Amino acid sequence: LVDKLEEFTIVGNKISSKDVLLKGNESFKERLQIVEELRQMEPKPSQEAAVEKESPRPNQAINIYAGTNENAELSNFAERPFTLKDDDISFGMGDNFKRSFHSVEQAFQYMKSVIAGDTFEGSTKITEKIAKEKSGKKLKALGGKNSLKTSKEGLKEWDDMSSTFMYELLLQSFKQNPKALEKLLATSNFTLTHTQDKSKWGKLFPQILMDVRKELRGKEST
Repeated sequence: LVDKLEEFTIVGNKISSKDVLLKGNESFKERLQIVEELRQMEPKPSQEAAVEKESPRPNQAINIYAGTNENAELSNFAERPFTLKDDDISFGMGDNFKRSFHSVEQAFQYMKSVIAGDTFEGSTKITEKIAKEKSGKKLKALGGKNSLKTSKEGLKEWDDMSSTFMYELLLQSFKQNPKALEKLLATSNFTLTHTQDKSKWGKLFPQILMDVRKELRGKEST
């Protein structure tokens, strides 16, 4: 059993037979005891080391993507009901505008259909479908080019302000959902990513979400 003690590994280094000076006439029980003593010499990981291993490193990114269930509760597909009023957004919807949404995705696609949609091409019907839909995936498809027909002027106006809308919608959704806000603030100062999205939102969305986090953290501390 222990004639080849040099194969017993401890702290990453091999123990050679010269290190353990066996006489060759030890009993089987005595040799087992030697092996057990060597095992006891192995250093145990400290509690601090264990915590460090479990905690994200300062330069580690936190990816958000509903499709792979990566921190999906922070995605735009997540159900975070909130109410939007005219003074919450940059685009004037009228003093009496007040509408509730199930998610940021629903609010985003709804606003897109109103601003960029071509009413002569049936965009009003798409707006109505968006207002009733809850699935983030279906909402994204409804606001896509294969579904929503847009006017050239409306689409340009939307493109110019869409990132501002994203910020305003994310801000309201987290402000009105304290538990979701706790999860966002729990990401501390780690970099947020959205790597699977190859569109402009792959970089824009996480950057805007970090801006919202910074804004709401400041309000939490005051």
